[in-house]
Amino acid sequence: MTYRLDLLRNFCRLAPLERRLLAQAWLAFHLIDVALRLLPFDTVRAWCHVVRPPRPGHAGMPSSLSVTRCAWLVGVAGRYSLVNATCLKEALVMARLLGGWGTATALRIGVARSDGGLTAHAWLEQDGRIVFNPATTAAYAPLHPCRHGAS
Repeated sequence: MTYRLDLLRNFCRLAPLERRLLAQAWLAFHLIDVALRLLPFDTVRAWCHVVRPPRPGHAGMPSSLSVTRCAWLVGVAGRYSLVNATCLKEALVMARLLGGWGTATALRIGVARSDGGLTAHAWLEQDGRIVFNPATTAAYAPLHPCRHGAS
């Protein structure tokens, strides 16, 4: 019971915008999980990479929210989601959130040899710079870039 109260207190301590983004990310994890099971990958990727133009009077992502903070919120949402939050799902959720602020990203998927097999990792890039899931990308050979609008 104390654990749940602590979670609720921590949630309430977040700024209203962060609470909204955390809830959106949590919901997106579940929607993306179902979509990946039912739809072609290109359809899911395209939905996650929709870049909306900023609303009138807004110039993209608010200055009070950094990409790093947004990534942290996605990580928290993934830890408390009811689905397995893989790096692919995290990258797709992050792309969806950033696209909502008018920020275009490119999904990258790489592979590496590991104990006689292959492992894979997904991350996001913006203008060739890694903006999400950078920790181990150096070990992975990127496959072809997945860009919004690319077939």
